[in-house]
Amino acid sequence: MSERTRSQYESHVRRFRQWQGTLRTDVDEGAGEGPISVADLVDYLQHEAARINRNGDWAVSASTARGWVDAIDHLHRTRGWPPPGTSEVVQRILRGLAAEREPREQLRHPVMLEDLRTILRTCLADGDRAQLRDWRDAAILSSAWLSGLSAKNLGELRCADVITTGEGMALRVPSREGSTKGARVVALLPRSVSSASCAACLISRWIHLLQPREPICHQLEARVPLTEGHFCNGAALQSEVDFGALFRVIRGNRITAHALSDDAIRKVFSHRAHQATLSEAGLAFGSLRLGFIAEAVKAGTTRAEIIAQIGDSPSAVYTRFHREFKLPAFKLDL
Repeated sequence: MSERTRSQYESHVRRFRQWQGTLRTDVDEGAGEGPISVADLVDYLQHEAARINRNGDWAVSASTARGWVDAIDHLHRTRGWPPPGTSEVVQRILRGLAAEREPREQLRHPVMLEDLRTILRTCLADGDRAQLRDWRDAAILSSAWLSGLSAKNLGELRCADVITTGEGMALRVPSREGSTKGARVVALLPRSVSSASCAACLISRWIHLLQPREPICHQLEARVPLTEGHFCNGAALQSEVDFGALFRVIRGNRITAHALSDDAIRKVFSHRAHQATLSEAGLAFGSLRLGFIAEAVKAGTTRAEIIAQIGDSPSAVYTRFHREFKLPAFKLDL
């Protein structure tokens, strides 16, 4: 098991324990370290699966619920306890969630690598005269495709969360939905072959505009220097310095201090996909993540390797792309 998966499992278990301690006032003292009963796991799944987010959609996906159950079962197996997630009632809940909530995800069209390159070329069509929004949007979309991060995760990033590495860049981000608040994981952005579509380069260029210096970089006249090679070698980048939110609202020709909301980040994708004349039918922000999975499956990448890069997704997503690309039967075990 990778360190990332282990960290996610621990976060899922802590999340359950917090729920158990705050909403279940009838739990006996000391029960927070013992086995989790089937009844408690069922209550937890039913309570959390009923939540609605502010957009009117389900707050918990079927894959998130499956991740919770997998984490709790893993804890039980390592301690020699019977795993509650194998019970028929729990499995029936998971099947119901999958049938109800996964079809929308499976019907989305993926943004393939060539689609992403088209979007980025459209963003930066003006070259060194590109506007502030163009650099920001290119950095958002390229990093979302390669990391699989949600719009919410991207909106929460700060400049101090950016880490330069010898192979590209890494982002310290809040754990994915369902994990303990405040726990952080690292999303890797390895250097791409082409600097034009390299997420690490595009974030480096955007941070170059954010760094405080004279004349103040928030003005449009402060252009990003174009180089022949990669810009993400750290030479022009202050990393791990906290000078505010990473992806920010732009008003007129000035970058504000306000972070973009997740809704605003989703609108960035919709606007840029339309601008690049991609068919918008079946496209959503999650299409970026799906595109990475599709390209990885097509290239023969294992599910474990994909999870290590962007986190897990429903098994049906992997099966779908194996079927579409007419590849051999996909092993769903890790």
